[in-house]
Formats: sequence, structure tokens, C-alpha cells
Amino acid sequence: MMTCKEVAERSSDYLDGRFSMWERVHFRMHLMMCKVCPKFLEQMKAAILAARNITIDPAPASVEKAALDHFRKWKP
Repeated sequence: MMTCKEVAERSSDYLDGRFSMWERVHFRMHLMMCKVCPKFLEQMKAAILAARNITIDPAPASVEKAALDHFRKWKP
């Protein structure tokens, strides 16, 4: 059976469907026996859904030009 640490480390893989059948079984067995990890997994799902709804407006052309000018002048 998986440990809580393994569940935390591999939650993204589980949610993305990158587990084999046996990995899913072990993961779900842990979730059935643990009080904390199901809550953690729900928080992960909520965070993913929230991140999908973030929209980013493009920078105004003047800001983009100023940034590019700055980086062109930069020397290591």
C-alpha cells in the first residue's frame, strides 16, 4: 500500500490518468483507509479547477516594448 507521502507526491499523476491499473488500485486503497489523503486530493482537484479559470490579459504593447528594450541592453 502507498504511504501518505507517496500519495501527495503522485496525486498529479493520478489525477492526470498516468497510473497503471495496479497503481490506481493501491492509490485508491490508501484513500479508503486514510482520513487525511482524501481531503488532500479534493484540495488538489479544487486547485486545478481554479487554475483552469485564470485568465491573463496580454501586456500592453508599450510594456512589452519597454521590457524587450531593457533585455536587449542587458549584459551578463
